[in-house]
Amino acid sequence: MTMTINEKIKEIAILKAMGFSGTDITVIFLSQASIIGFIGSVVGVILGYSISSLVNQIPFEIAGLSTLPIHYRYQDFILAIAFGIATTLIAGFLPARKASKIDPVIIIRG
Repeated sequence: MTMTINEKIKEIAILKAMGFSGTDITVIFLSQASIIGFIGSVVGVILGYSISSLVNQIPFEIAGLSTLPIHYRYQDFILAIAFGIATTLIAGFLPARKASKIDPVIIIRG
């Protein structure tokens, strides 16, 4: 998010010069962070489930077990997605707040 803000600093200044408030800028970047967090979390959960399903098929002949005991609970998947979104929102808040405090006159003048 910090790199995105640094790359789009002139666009942010133009938005602020057009009348967008600091809150509007913060909402824009937090919505971007939440989308990134949701997509990343869903992809991570799908990959995690796929890999653990593959591991569950590997023969494991110790202590009377035929495979590794893996128990899937939907609550864990939902918690992983929620944690991913929350993490990206927290990580995106400080750069979004920095973007909301940009002075458009200084940026546009160069």
